[in-house]
Amino acid sequence: MAYKSPFSKVPLEKEIQPQVKAEIKKSFPNAYLWKNHNQGIYAASGLPDLMFVELGQLYAIEVKRPGEKPTPLQEATMKSLLDSGAKVTWVVSREEAREWLMGWRQNDE
Repeated sequence: MAYKSPFSKVPLEKEIQPQVKAEIKKSFPNAYLWKNHNQGIYAASGLPDLMFVELGQLYAIEVKRPGEKPTPLQEATMKSLLDSGAKVTWVVSREEAREWLMGWRQNDE
């Protein structure tokens, strides 16, 4: 088992999400952005954490902690969204989100 320093802290999803949200707003300033709260009886399970629409194109980003991956339900939902024409990914950092957003922005121009 690898040694893990007690001083290294893996950020929580709730700490990464606002950073990713800021990158979305920076890259897609005219987009309509929302955060999915996958809780409650009327919530759709498996939806990515952050979704936004700009000029009729749907984008979705699932945010995970470093070292974590989407669940099988999340993977299936992301595949369904991709098959429907959405642009979808999952990220573990603000920097990774920035790379995806820049790529999406360049491909849309």
